[in-house]
Amino acid sequence: MARSESSHPAERTERDRGDGGLGAGLPPAARDVLDAAKRIVSERGLPALTLDAVAEESGTYRSAIRYHFGDKAGLVSAVMDSTALTPVSTPLFATVMGVEQGAGRIEAHMAALKTVSTDREQFRLFWSLLPHILSETDLRKKLDGLYDGYRRINTEALGVAARTADDERRLLGLATLLTALCDGLGLLECLGDDRDPRRASAGSSHDATIAAAYEVMGEMLEAYLPGLTPLPAAASDEDLFATRREAVPREER
Repeated sequence: MARSESSHPAERTERDRGDGGLGAGLPPAARDVLDAAKRIVSERGLPALTLDAVAEESGTYRSAIRYHFGDKAGLVSAVMDSTALTPVSTPLFATVMGVEQGAGRIEAHMAALKTVSTDREQFRLFWSLLPHILSETDLRKKLDGLYDGYRRINTEALGVAARTADDERRLLGLATLLTALCDGLGLLECLGDDRDPRRASAGSSHDATIAAAYEVMGEMLEAYLPGLTPLPAAASDEDLFATRREAVPREER
């Protein structure tokens, strides 16, 4: 049975996503539209993202785009969500949570963050959107919620708990630093030249810099964390990624 076009576009968008905004619940037609929107932003910039351009790129109708995403604002929001936890990063962090707490967990988490930082395509897409996100109150609030989720993921991945108020302050600081490190090194990765032949062989100077940064951060964490209390293991991968969804206000999902 065809769904009524009378419901509000924003309500249809969130219902069709069905996963807190990560995009995994989109039907194939909507996913094609989202992929087309991402290509347009990545290749031509956000000003080129129009319903007509997306319709042409995806081979669909404007009415279908409006049905799934409402308007350009809905498309921008969906593209932003798609950069949050990607098909690359999600299984990486789930793997980290399966590693025994201690030096091995820290090493695995640094490796996962390094992989995320070097996902140039996703970071270029995110940086292209950022000026627009910062100018829109609703998107800015959503992004703030996403970053709260990232800090929670980093806290769980470190595998320690706060026993005192000072411990809580230090743990929050560490999680925030890891989040900032990932984004900062992601920006550095975006500055690299796609045509640089070293990326196909020994790696670019940015690769070495990013690797060194995570190596040093891992050493610092190994020296710093033993004084904090270990956390119980996460019950499931879903528990880990629920923290990101819970960080986004319900009315924005």
